[in-house]
Amino acid sequence: DFIILEQASRVGGRIRATEFAGTVIEIGPQWLFTGVNPDNESNPVNILHQIANQCGLELRPDQFGARGTVFYNRDGEDIAESLNPVFARYLASTAVAVQLGERLDEIDDPGETVDFSVEAGLRLSGWIPRTPEEQHVEYLSFDFPVAEPTGTVSFRRLFGRDRANRPGTHLVTDQRGYAYLAECIGQAFLDSYHLH
Repeated sequence: DFIILEQASRVGGRIRATEFAGTVIEIGPQWLFTGVNPDNESNPVNILHQIANQCGLELRPDQFGARGTVFYNRDGEDIAESLNPVFARYLASTAVAVQLGERLDEIDDPGETVDFSVEAGLRLSGWIPRTPEEQHVEYLSFDFPVAEPTGTVSFRRLFGRDRANRPGTHLVTDQRGYAYLAECIGQAFLDSYHLH
């Protein structure tokens, strides 16, 4: 026997969407992390990604940049293109950070690992967010998806030798909302079991 508990009067926990300018937007989780299967890159490791495909949830690869994310102003206009140059500078700095991580891996002493925060690594790589747009890009590209600010995350964990095992991401763009995934899983469960 088991009991399913939900805090709210709806299924999905933190999954939540709202309508903005005639479009359903997610205000809770927005990404599905696919993971990487070294034996078959087309077969994602994350079971939720597999279920999303089975349920027909609309996804698109997230490039952690203006082309992979949708930005709206208060009038509902997509303003992603105006942030492309800022994202380009951020991505250029992360490329330098990858090189820095590779260099640290080369000189790593097995008994003593050098590490510092992602914030310090990005600053060493030339990314210093001064404008609101730059701060927004850093927040959206790092703090929000990682759920921690750059100052608290290990640089080596993100840019060191283990970076190849980090998951890929897909942005949920389905107008039924991310909650549809929970509904689809719930319906499959109900269809499979006779509940009293």
